[in-house]
Amino acid sequence: MEAPPIEGRYSNPAPFAGAARIAGFVFVLFAGFLLPAFTIGFELFTRMCAETLFDPLPSLAHLAVVTAVPLINLKLILMRRREAPVPRAWIFAGAAAAAVGFGYALLFLPIYPIAIIGIIFFGLGLLPLAPLSAGICALALALGAARRGAQPYLRLIMLGAFAGLALLLALDVPTALTRAAVRGSVDADPAVRARSVSLMRNFGNRELLLRLCYDNSGYTGGLLGLVVDGALSITPDDFDHRRLGVSPGAARELYYRVNGQPYNSVAPPFRGRAWRFAEDFDWDADRGGTVIGGRVSGLNLHSSRIDGSMDADDAVAYLEWTTEFANSRESPQETRMSLVLPPGGVVSRATLWVNGEEREAAFASRAATRAAYQAVVRAQRDPLLVTTNGADQVFVQMFPVPARGTAKFRIGITAPLTLGNDGRATLAMPAIVDRNFSIDGGLRHAVWIEGDGRDANTDAGFSAIAGEKDIVRRRATFSDAELATRRPRISILRNPQAETIASGAVMQTIRREPREPAGSFYVVLDGSLSAKSAAPALLAALDRIPTGARVGFAVASVSPGTLALAPWSAARKQELTALLDAQPFNGGEDNLGALADAIVALEGEPRATLLWIHGPQDFEFEEHLGELAQALDRGSRLPEIWLLPVTPGPNKALQHPRLFQLAHTLAWSGDARADIAAAFTNYFDAAPQWTVSRVPGPAPGLVVGSQHVEKLWALDEIEALMAHGAGGTARAVSLAAQYHLVTPVSGAVVLASDNDYRRGGLTPPGAESVPTIPEPSTWALLIVACLAFAWAVRQQRRRACS
Repeated sequence: MEAPPIEGRYSNPAPFAGAARIAGFVFVLFAGFLLPAFTIGFELFTRMCAETLFDPLPSLAHLAVVTAVPLINLKLILMRRREAPVPRAWIFAGAAAAAVGFGYALLFLPIYPIAIIGIIFFGLGLLPLAPLSAGICALALALGAARRGAQPYLRLIMLGAFAGLALLLALDVPTALTRAAVRGSVDADPAVRARSVSLMRNFGNRELLLRLCYDNSGYTGGLLGLVVDGALSITPDDFDHRRLGVSPGAARELYYRVNGQPYNSVAPPFRGRAWRFAEDFDWDADRGGTVIGGRVSGLNLHSSRIDGSMDADDAVAYLEWTTEFANSRESPQETRMSLVLPPGGVVSRATLWVNGEEREAAFASRAATRAAYQAVVRAQRDPLLVTTNGADQVFVQMFPVPARGTAKFRIGITAPLTLGNDGRATLAMPAIVDRNFSIDGGLRHAVWIEGDGRDANTDAGFSAIAGEKDIVRRRATFSDAELATRRPRISILRNPQAETIASGAVMQTIRREPREPAGSFYVVLDGSLSAKSAAPALLAALDRIPTGARVGFAVASVSPGTLALAPWSAARKQELTALLDAQPFNGGEDNLGALADAIVALEGEPRATLLWIHGPQDFEFEEHLGELAQALDRGSRLPEIWLLPVTPGPNKALQHPRLFQLAHTLAWSGDARADIAAAFTNYFDAAPQWTVSRVPGPAPGLVVGSQHVEKLWALDEIEALMAHGAGGTARAVSLAAQYHLVTPVSGAVVLASDNDYRRGGLTPPGAESVPTIPEPSTWALLIVACLAFAWAVRQQRRRACS
């Protein structure tokens, strides 16, 4: 008799076998398809890994390959439920998917301990484990499919894995080449640096290069980077950028050389698409420093207004630019920007709103003001610092813009008016040429200018406002692009009989005098991509050069071309045309060597002038910096230097103090052809011109003019004193502090409290010495007029009584 079945836990194992199969299916489906698919979607939506660690999906090709892994796994899972053999192509694809998964798992390996902690406390730690789980599942599915087919599978699995690995390495070639180019760009050998620029320009990943320009970009080396560098993608050394030789400074310079524009002129990578907690870790490494740095997320220009007064007879103007910034972040931020001033202008006032009240800036030596600013920035207080940043440019930085708050400051600018032979006195607007904050496309700079004089033709965009006779009132609103590209102008007709006035202890005289004969003229053209439009504009302006004039030309590029100083002729024009046609105009070029050669070529030449036509200059390249400094320091008769930007942007190539006296930025209009033609006409025109002279001395009986005339005289004196060594510099600092001017030897700083000023050895100016809109001289004229009117009324009453 057959024994009855034993009742109990082991009597029917079939149901448990079915449950195990179901559990295995669910696990493989989750680990091989659901988790990696969710991880890919999560990264595409949040860009969390790209923002905080490295970019796992730097291109569409990477996205396609990575997305194929869970899809292949899903196909193999579905085929596993069938009894039919799996085609060899899908076994091959499964092995390739396993190689891709393991390759990405290797990149995430250093953060697996953190990921395990994340699983326990945050629930997001599974995401970095997705490549490993997907790779294991792909390999297991491919092996299972091969065994079920009862066919040799080892060779097929190896070929598939090799193909997946090769594909992953091929995708990382642009990444590896980018990192190699950045390392080579700082090599001591100029030939290596040139090859690095060419390598990056032709084969590199420009999105990665932009990411490397930011300190928090991490390292996106990929699997090939692992092989080439011999290190994993995420290590403490990599974040420091030193061991792998990829510093933000090197990446920024290479980005300029390759693209011809500063890296911070474009939007940062992935900004605005990260989770808020990820944004909170975005550290501004340039805070309190001397460079603009990258765009800071959440920092925006909130409002902007420019109020000004013009005095055509005195040929001076005073502007006050008031800006307010908003910070949407949870941490305080620093605002930094570079302003281009009207030609010959100088900052003569700076104020910061502290607790709703304006505080005036103290003017002292450049070192003292910067030291005071940095000390207060470290204490998280409220300073504003203004220093020079090259010819006719100033560097403005303010900290903090409070978290979820706003901050506001005002910059006062004293500027001479440009006098034309047609009797017009013209003022060109200032503009922002470099910044670390964003400007919304809808923001408009509100401009309101009033002036004493008769109205003349004014640039488009300005509308007239009703005013009294001989009072010009104009207002306009401009986008930031319009203000920076066109530099809008206002012109007023001046009284030609107005000659000599008194301003404090200074006399100013404006006369029409014969020009000196034209001397030697040298043109340096930037060979960068941003200056390409200047080449045909330069050729169109050549007819304004008189035959026989001594002129020279140079193009600053990797394949430089030069025409030495010689009399101008039709043959020379053909040579220059051929020279310009041969230029590639790629990326951003080093102009310092060409400038140094031009300065040396003009040494001792009569009335020598150097016209530099250029695009944005984001770096002082070290290769020729010593040559330029030597030419400026050793030259006995240096030329006057005219700077003509063809596109707005920073100019960091002219930081030498001597250039403050020699260099002047011409107000560009956005039309390179008209601007270059105007520069040629201004130099070679033989007609008499208006000249302005300012000298100290008693001025009894003279008409009292604007106080800004005295400031412009002080500026001229400071420029002259700077050329007389340490003793002259000390006197220049004293004069700048007395007249409240920002120069290469002085700065302006606003601190939050009187104690901060005392600790820094600074004294803010008194209210009586602060310029305002309208000018104090205007109010003085009004008071005189009122007194005259009162005296006339009194005399009339006396006559009536008698």
